[in-house]
Amino acid sequence: MTSRIKIMAKLDIAEKRLPQDGRIMINTARTARRRARLPRSSVPTLYGEKIVMRLLDKETCVWI
Repeated sequence: MTSRIKIMAKLDIAEKRLPQDGRIMINTARTARRRARLPRSSVPTLYGEKIVMRLLDKETCVWI
């Protein structure tokens, strides 16, 4: 599962010792035609990697 998420975010799947950041763009609904971002971070831990993903709606987010 971790490798598939890393591939979708265009990250290096072989790197497991360093933190990595990436994002995945998805279409939320076909009828609404809205796009959402899934920023993701991977963090190395003692027993492997942990992944954090957030769901952000592109139309309602305001970035400064």
